[in-house]
Amino acid sequence: MSITDGFWLQYPAQKADDLVDLAGDLAATGYRPGVVFAPVGAPERLTRLYGRARGAGEAFLDPSGFLIDRDAGARRAQNFPWLDPSYGRPTDVATWAAWMSESLRHQLSNDFLGGADDPSIIVTPSPQLTAATGTAELYAVLDAAEAARDAVVAGPECWLGIVVDRDYLRLDARLTELADAVVTADYPGVVLRVFQTDLPPVADRRLLSGLRDLVEGCAGSGVKVFLPNSGWIGWLALAWGATGYSAGLSKGSWFDRIPTPMRNPGRREYIFEPQLLRHESWAIHQQLAADPAYRGCTCVSCQAMGGAFDSDHSAVHQIRIAHAWSDGLRPLNSIGRRRAIRDRIGRCRRVP
Repeated sequence: MSITDGFWLQYPAQKADDLVDLAGDLAATGYRPGVVFAPVGAPERLTRLYGRARGAGEAFLDPSGFLIDRDAGARRAQNFPWLDPSYGRPTDVATWAAWMSESLRHQLSNDFLGGADDPSIIVTPSPQLTAATGTAELYAVLDAAEAARDAVVAGPECWLGIVVDRDYLRLDARLTELADAVVTADYPGVVLRVFQTDLPPVADRRLLSGLRDLVEGCAGSGVKVFLPNSGWIGWLALAWGATGYSAGLSKGSWFDRIPTPMRNPGRREYIFEPQLLRHESWAIHQQLAADPAYRGCTCVSCQAMGGAFDSDHSAVHQIRIAHAWSDGLRPLNSIGRRRAIRDRIGRCRRVP
């Protein structure tokens, strides 16, 4: 079985109903995107919306194992206890395998499915792996994932989940070890998250080149790569052979950034400019729109905004662009996708 290529919707902690409904809306102008769910919010809502999404298309749960390395939360400890630090971080293959089995059982349980079909794929959870601590934990996690996967009697295709920090891709030795381990682990695909420090556009060339090398190596070995919460980096990775990526209504769903102290920057009116392949302030957008050479977006969300900024419509506008661009890539082979993405980036660079 193979999941749908291209852009997927990323399940949010807020406005989840709107996000799931958006899949049907987008289907009117192209393919129906799948939904990547996450263990956030109320379990009852998660189950209800999973059933709605899975009844009409593809969906799976990103197990979000990295949450065990985040700050504790009373609600998470109650709803998804294996993801809270109070569970106790595993220390060896046996305890990692037991922890992963909890997640795999949840992905196939009626508590999550609520009577709906099995997910498109199931995914082994991964903690946050850091390059500075060496690769011993990487190999322990891989061994545990194999044991947990093999304990699943029957079900959908099982993909490997891997979560690393940016130095895993920036350091040649770590990158080589990671790529070799993933390619030889005998999974049909990997759900890969790479936490980094940049706000978009990401300017870390070593990170991007490492991601390119990893994705190309996996694709060349027949291992599919899905990049949840990656936004436009995920779109770029389609040129390197990635199968799919996701993003959603929240700004944070467009890049996997390492958590930082909370700040309140106030309301900012930004919109994604397709001609520039980046976000600009609404004031700059209005200046651009006054240029005769500017090609305005004609999506439903932009038409609804008219000349006045609206944060909800602006968020959906970006999703519509990602969906449309991915839809255009779907009929192409790997060479055609690479050429199409390169040409689009080239056109953006030529805009004065």
